[in-house]
Amino acid sequence: PVSALILTSQNSAAAAARMGFPPGTRAWCVGDQTARAARQGGLVPASAQGDAEALVALILHSGEGGPLLHLRGEHARGDIVARLSARGVPAQDLVVYRQ
Repeated sequence: PVSALILTSQNSAAAAARMGFPPGTRAWCVGDQTARAARQGGLVPASAQGDAEALVALILHSGEGGPLLHLRGEHARGDIVARLSARGVPAQDLVVYRQ
């Protein structure tokens, strides 16, 4: 079980919808397009309106306690999971699509 998802693309939002997370699951999203896709999939998004740096800052500032699941592509930048884990927010990632 996870307290929220981390989504860094529209592809990851689509994967979340296919995976059947319960409606109302929080989704920390890198930007507005990803947040829109998450909302269409029944998730409750929060947009960082930026990049991985902004997303990590948003999650840390929110007081989110985790555990978080980063649904991502085969190639990723920003070391989101490592950075959150280093700051005490349990997180793991799962590759859900190929670029």
